[in-house]
Amino acid sequence: MLNTTGAGLLSTGILSAPVSSSASGDPGDFIPGTCVRRHQAASEPMRDRILQTAHQMYSSNARNPVLIEMLLTLHDLHPQHLPTLLLLACAYFSSSQPAKSLEYNKLILKIDPNYVEAMSNIGTTLRSMGKATEAEVWWWRAVKLRPGYWDAVENLMGVLCNPGASAREGSDEKAKATPRYREALELCEFVDRSLCTGTTGTVRTYQVQEKQLYRLQSLLYSEGNLRFALGDVAGARREYEKAMEAVLGGNTLNDVIVRIASAGAQEGINQMFHQQLHNTQPPAHGLTIDRLPLTLLAPENAVRILQVIFPESRGVLPGFVALATRSSDSAQLQQANQVASNLLLTLAKLHQDHAVVAQPLSIVLPLYYMALALVPSPSTCNNLGIILSAIPSPSTATMVPSLQGGHQAAQAPMGSALAMQYYTHGLTLDSRHPHLYTNLGSLLKDLGYLAEAVRMYEQAVKYNDTFDVALANLGNAIKDMGRVQDSIQWYLKAVRASPNFVEAVCGLANAMAGVCDWRARDGLYTEISMISYAQAPASPHDSGTVDMRRGWMDRVVEIVDQQLSDGRQWARGLLRMSGPVSPLARFLHNALSLARAVSDATELPEATKRRWRYFVRQLRNEGGWAMRLAERAMVELQRRWYWDVQRHVPAALDALQSPQSSAYQRPRLPTGMVAPLVPTVLPFHTFTYPLDAREIRLISHRNAMRLSFTTLGGSAPWLPAHVYAPPPPPDPHIRIGYVSSDFNNHPLSHLMQSVFGMHDRSRFRVYCYATTPPDGTAHRQKIEAEADVFLNCAAWSTQRIVEQIARDQIHVLVNLNGYTKGARNEIFAARPAPVLVAFMGFAGTLGAGWCDYVVTDPIVCPPWTVRSEVRAERRRRALKHRQQPEMQERERQRQRRADEAGVNSWVYTERMIYMPHTYFVNDHRQGFREDEELREVQSAEELWMAEQDARYKMRRELFPQLSDDVFIFANFNQLYKIDPTLFRLWLRILERVPNAIVWLLRFPAAGEEHLHRVAKEWAGEEVARRVVFTDVAPKHMHIKRGRIADAFLDTTECNAHTTAVDILWSGTPVLTWPRHEHKLCSRVAASVACATGHGRAMVVSSADEYVERAVEWATKASHEYTYDCPLPAPARPPILDPDPRTGYVKHRICHGPTMDIRLQLFMARDRSRLFDTLRWTRNLERGYAEAWRRWVTGEDEVDDDEPGEPQYVEKTADDTRALDKPTRRKALWSRRIEQRIADELAAAASQRRPVYAPRGGSIWVLDEDDGMPSQTWVREMLSW
Repeated sequence: MLNTTGAGLLSTGILSAPVSSSASGDPGDFIPGTCVRRHQAASEPMRDRILQTAHQMYSSNARNPVLIEMLLTLHDLHPQHLPTLLLLACAYFSSSQPAKSLEYNKLILKIDPNYVEAMSNIGTTLRSMGKATEAEVWWWRAVKLRPGYWDAVENLMGVLCNPGASAREGSDEKAKATPRYREALELCEFVDRSLCTGTTGTVRTYQVQEKQLYRLQSLLYSEGNLRFALGDVAGARREYEKAMEAVLGGNTLNDVIVRIASAGAQEGINQMFHQQLHNTQPPAHGLTIDRLPLTLLAPENAVRILQVIFPESRGVLPGFVALATRSSDSAQLQQANQVASNLLLTLAKLHQDHAVVAQPLSIVLPLYYMALALVPSPSTCNNLGIILSAIPSPSTATMVPSLQGGHQAAQAPMGSALAMQYYTHGLTLDSRHPHLYTNLGSLLKDLGYLAEAVRMYEQAVKYNDTFDVALANLGNAIKDMGRVQDSIQWYLKAVRASPNFVEAVCGLANAMAGVCDWRARDGLYTEISMISYAQAPASPHDSGTVDMRRGWMDRVVEIVDQQLSDGRQWARGLLRMSGPVSPLARFLHNALSLARAVSDATELPEATKRRWRYFVRQLRNEGGWAMRLAERAMVELQRRWYWDVQRHVPAALDALQSPQSSAYQRPRLPTGMVAPLVPTVLPFHTFTYPLDAREIRLISHRNAMRLSFTTLGGSAPWLPAHVYAPPPPPDPHIRIGYVSSDFNNHPLSHLMQSVFGMHDRSRFRVYCYATTPPDGTAHRQKIEAEADVFLNCAAWSTQRIVEQIARDQIHVLVNLNGYTKGARNEIFAARPAPVLVAFMGFAGTLGAGWCDYVVTDPIVCPPWTVRSEVRAERRRRALKHRQQPEMQERERQRQRRADEAGVNSWVYTERMIYMPHTYFVNDHRQGFREDEELREVQSAEELWMAEQDARYKMRRELFPQLSDDVFIFANFNQLYKIDPTLFRLWLRILERVPNAIVWLLRFPAAGEEHLHRVAKEWAGEEVARRVVFTDVAPKHMHIKRGRIADAFLDTTECNAHTTAVDILWSGTPVLTWPRHEHKLCSRVAASVACATGHGRAMVVSSADEYVERAVEWATKASHEYTYDCPLPAPARPPILDPDPRTGYVKHRICHGPTMDIRLQLFMARDRSRLFDTLRWTRNLERGYAEAWRRWVTGEDEVDDDEPGEPQYVEKTADDTRALDKPTRRKALWSRRIEQRIADELAAAASQRRPVYAPRGGSIWVLDEDDGMPSQTWVREMLSW
């Protein structure tokens, strides 16, 4: 940019219009373009008026040929007048005559060597000629002479930060040009130092014209950006704050933020927010930047907040007042406001990502409000909505968009309600903003308004049909409405728009798997026809190209691996030693010493710092390590407090009344940590994805880390600085708290509804915390009636629930959700109770520091997949090798090979409470009895005959066209559990058994078409016809009609869980294959089958055995008919109607392996361990009691047995070396556990305990009737 004005000021005035050629006099006597004669222009006043006209002409048309003639004539009359020469040089530059421009600029410098305007223009001219290096020299000369000459400063900044822009297009210089941030930073620092005249308080003052303050702010803003780009986050923050303070009229930015918080304290919504959170009402005065409450402002108040803070300038920033005095400067004022707004948004983002206070949002929100007040931007409204919607807050009345137009009344968390106002306000600024529609749709979806959310997403797509986020979210919402097939088109559009958008790729893979559309899935290209629209996705390294050899599921696995790898960098370098007391040293000492003994000013011994430096160098995931240490410290602090109270330590007793000032303060995470990345694949999706043990564990672990960080890292303003007070010892009741969103008509309630009332009231007191409103069903009413305390917490904030649990003095808090819909896991992350347990809700590891135990059994969670058990075994092995020196090197080599191979076969970070029969509880004996005709049967023979009649009757009603000799295989799972490998096994079975069908449910209906198509392509039309579908039945009918099937073919990647128990209750055998050791979800059916006592008959160990067992069952099945004549007046009506012609009733009597199993299952189900809910509850209570005891004694804090008490398993005659590796491992583990239990018995002598619980390991619950588990029991449980 060329400067056309010199140091002198031009006078104002209006010249006459230029004379025409017909005017009197010689045209040569006139100044070109004017009616002024040459002799008149010789005076300085007229010269200045002519020069003003030239400037106006230059502004309107810089290439006007008359302009140069005018200026040349003027130069002849005034050869030493520098402003004339400066404008003449600019006119030549605009007329594409750079050489002449240089000539006149250099002429200026001969007259005045310090004329910086000419130097800057020479630089600009040289850059246009491709001489960037020479241009820089001239700009630097200008800046050094006059640091406040902004044209030169900005030109030089441009060429340093964006050198490619100064190079000629297509040249090698442009390709090789790289930014020179350090040189640009030196420029900024030089100008900053040169213009600074001192400080007023803590605010720097500058020698800059008021109208140029906005340019100073831009420079300081750039200085902050440069420091951030160079990795100096703290320096960047200081520069950003300095840039804002340059235009705040002597106020510090912190002062302005505090004043906004004080003004916001008077707002009604803000007062309501803190009142409902039970917080102290935020004061209007006496606030400091370190102790600010959250400030919530409605949009109409936020846009006026600067008018409140700066009333004397009517909301204009003091540094911009000079630009607001004249309308001609309005464009500059808008530009200045835009820069200041962007600066505030950048600073807010920095505080979000690199917090310097415990509650960063208390600073972030005022910064956003100021930015919005400066520039009413829809994007700022969008960002504010995102932030506010994530604030944990109580519910309040609000209005949401209605499908009929207008709005409808609703309840929403206060943060979400305010977010909705900002989204709506943003749409008044730009009614076509796709991001606002998308985020408003997501907010409505979270509030349960799916149809309204779909409409918002559709609006977003309408205004930007390639917006990948909106397209993927639209697919998610439609899928959640049950329209899985319809969702696929939107995922496909999202993937087309952005081939590497992982959310869209994963959503597409889930949706297609949900309807069994396996086209373009892993490895199926050669087996089935390719679908036209489902091309394989691109790799992130392919730049959008499509690799047709890979499928959607392969792409998902790649995404998982990449995201898990990226996540390892979380907080890397944060804990490095960098000063007298680094964040690491302070954090370590506070956490490990369980006290706040190390302040910022404390100097640590050099030896201590060296040890920490060495230790941190070994860490791979510093953020995860710091988080787990903080969580571990919370456990120890709570236990220490417990024992201090029992010992009547005065400080501990005082802390119960005033914990804020106690020594039981939780260690704060180091400042500057950002939220960890969470994989796109959710923990629930791992059930059906082909992932290994490490991937599954880390997906859950990363989600747990994110939740822990959200709760403990400052995003939960309500969390106290101290740990929650421990409960008193049981006297005599152990208080059990159950937290769930599923105390309604939900499978969890179907299974557990009697457990809460069956607890032994002499030893336990049961509390239920329901996080969803009542649905009026019998399940909810039964649980409400039978729990000692039932609290409806649906409208409660997390803070209120946590504080209520702490007040209730819960000993064991049970998570019945895990990673399922409606979960409130942040309750557990706050640790309001000493012992945290999880089971039933989520069939897998939570990977969390806020879960101590998972209730399972050895079948679903083999000990070699549990971290505490694996580490204990490694410790025992190491101790043994230390006693045998010749084995040490061999063990080191073995461990090195394992590490190099990345062997991480364990999955569960939690310890187990191993139940003796099965962990899977159910309520079928109490809640799902038969129809009346079976209840009145007296003898076993009559009952069995009645059951067979009922089966036959229901079979004929449901399948009237089916021949009696057809063997019915069934599976009632949702279709997403069926994978191509399993379906091929089913087709192999049908091919070998011509008189068999596979009965599936339309769950969802769209899957029927896809499965029939695949069956035809893989096995032919005849086999495909024998894959039969029916609609889903209500729960009671679903359980009853399970008896129709001859056998249930279980899904292997993710088993039938509740459905398996339903089927076994009906008496139908379940054929299951626990396909993966590391997936609990693939082993549940084996667990429940073994609990019936018939596991050997129903559980297989390979795909071939699965097929062979099914074929055997079907081919060995037979039936015969018997006939009888009903009595004239029977005590009860017959189940089957007599033949109207003969009067006889025809009974179908079946035989074969499945009927033998059915007879045992049906006749013994009231005595079966599987259906004995009371026995299961008593066993669970033993696990709870032991978990509490171990917490009190501290035995839960060791990951292996005592070093001095290693237990070894000696070789026996039946050596396992001849077995294959998996079988040998199972046999060795069963021996170890048998030996450990035997040693426990020997040590305890006559003292019989209800559990076996080695220090730091899992808890093995022993059934009161079975006594200690026999070797047969252990071997049976572990063999699967």
